[in-house]
Amino acid sequence: GTDLQMKDKDGNASYDGVVGSQTRGAVERAVREGKIKEVNNRIVEKRIQYMRSLPAHKFNPGWIPRAKSFLMQ
Repeated sequence: GTDLQMKDKDGNASYDGVVGSQTRGAVERAVREGKIKEVNNRIVEKRIQYMRSLPAHKFNPGWIPRAKSFLMQ
């Protein structure tokens, strides 16, 4: 219950990127259910994937270690 993926008009999976009431509600549920670590780490992994997809990735070696610093153990 923490995936806020939506379908666009063509039925493709997407995320709107807005931290609105649904996102806040999902985070609140994750906290109540003891899943905040899982949610946090998924966000970090998605960020790392995104950064690796950028052409400038190889010129910014600090991006990945910085993102990984937010992982919860």
